[in-house]
Amino acid sequence: RLAPVNNGFFPFEFTRDITDLLKKQWAGMFYEYLEQRQTSDQFATATNLLRNISVAGDKVEELVKNLYRHIDAAGADEMIDNVDKRAIARQFYEDVFSDFVRDHLTGNYFKPLLNTPMNGEWYEYIATATDGIIDTMSFSDGNKNSSDKDYTIIDWGGTGSVVDCPEDPEDKSNIKHRKQQKRFEIIKQINKKDLKLILRELNLFDNT
Repeated sequence: RLAPVNNGFFPFEFTRDITDLLKKQWAGMFYEYLEQRQTSDQFATATNLLRNISVAGDKVEELVKNLYRHIDAAGADEMIDNVDKRAIARQFYEDVFSDFVRDHLTGNYFKPLLNTPMNGEWYEYIATATDGIIDTMSFSDGNKNSSDKDYTIIDWGGTGSVVDCPEDPEDKSNIKHRKQQKRFEIIKQINKKDLKLILRELNLFDNT
């Protein structure tokens, strides 16, 4: 009751003191309500906009596919399949470079990525192309209640990045690994000519 701050007791002499105090409290509560409602409305608007964009994108994709089939019924499916594969390849390389390669390496890896055999895991291909070494390290995932885990990493001579956590399917690096591996299996189906064009279009490399 005597605390100088966070004190819920308010002295008063007249009833108007109580009225004034309640008016201030209710005004503050109403202001917070309006502010929260505005934020909620903005979030709902953004969500609805993203949903509409997604629907519009699906419509455009379907229209383009139908147009291909109308123009070239015989080769349309193969053309659409190639477009899908090239899009997946772009996502693969963009994720690889944004996740870790760009943070650790400088140089032009266009030819190594183009010419390195695509065997085994996706990170083995990346490590070979960038002169990295696959290694294992054991450390905590940051949760103080969890024990150390063994992580697969690419090591570039003292600096490296985590690419998988084989023993824990729920670990975010394991989830990312599985996603990239699926993309990598599709990239293996792309011919070298198309892969060359994809790597050039991405413009991921220094001119050194």
